[in-house]
Amino acid sequence: MSAYSKTALVTKKAYNLEYKKAFITGGSGFVGRTLIQTLLNNNVEIVAIARSENAEKQIKENTSSSVTVMRCDLSDMHK
Repeated sequence: MSAYSKTALVTKKAYNLEYKKAFITGGSGFVGRTLIQTLLNNNVEIVAIARSENAEKQIKENTSSSVTVMRCDLSDMHK
């Protein structure tokens, strides 16, 4: 059983996530990719944040087309 499958199984038992929405930061990193995959396996609608063009590309390459990717930098929120 893969890490994704084990995480999805634990998540599904703990929470009813079906048909929820999630806003994910750090989606291009290891934890973010794993979280996105787990949530997709539980029918969660995903919006992933990418700070750079490279991060956006990585998210799109590593996830399904159902993931919405938005480019923004949350550290600019108070400027």
